[in-house]
Amino acid sequence: MNCEQILNIQINEEKHLLIDIREHYEYQDHNIGGRHIPMGEILNRLDEIPRDILVIIHCQSGARGAKMTKVLHSMGFNNVENLDGGLDAFSSLQTTQVQTK
Repeated sequence: MNCEQILNIQINEEKHLLIDIREHYEYQDHNIGGRHIPMGEILNRLDEIPRDILVIIHCQSGARGAKMTKVLHSMGFNNVENLDGGLDAFSSLQTTQVQTK
């Protein structure tokens, strides 16, 4: 899922859950909200991942998120998407939008 799609979901207030799977220190440094479940903890916290709404997984660059999305799909979480490019891409898009306004 690309950044523009996520922004549209947020603007339209569509029901979704954003999950940041980065490490604690990364999350504390900068985050865009959502639930923080580090990648190393997520398999022990599956009860926190809903199956009835869109779940968007993100990390810093998209690589960890892509891996975790595949794992969750294999476990039957068909409602999970990865943020392509991760927080880097999302932050870059927001910066670009602010500059063009």
